[in-house]
Amino acid sequence: MENRFTGTERRRFNRVLASFLVVYKVAEQTECTKAFKGRDLVAVMNDLSEGGLSMLTNHDIPETCGLLLKFTIINHDAREDKRVRTIEVRGGVKYKILTPKGERRLGISFDQIDGEDQAAIVDLKKVAAV
Repeated sequence: MENRFTGTERRRFNRVLASFLVVYKVAEQTECTKAFKGRDLVAVMNDLSEGGLSMLTNHDIPETCGLLLKFTIINHDAREDKRVRTIEVRGGVKYKILTPKGERRLGISFDQIDGEDQAAIVDLKKVAAV
């Protein structure tokens, strides 16, 4: 795996650094699901936007795989009833980079995301950008 993504920004949305646990599984009935047998896998989020995220995982997920992701964001500056939000989203692996520690950094683009989930991420980004 090579770093093919240097230079011009290709994302539609700016990302902010975020470190939350992500529980995910392969979405489609493909060779991907056969390899992982539909089990839940765990990763650590690196950054987040309303359009996607990147995460570190120990699993070698092919770039062709669709994923079902679940993570909880915590926004300490939000109103009490909006501080904690669990988000479930469908996404696709857009890139994979092998890190020096042997982990895989996956770039995920969201395919389907609820409008309220998207708004919660935008609110979190506003706080993180300060």
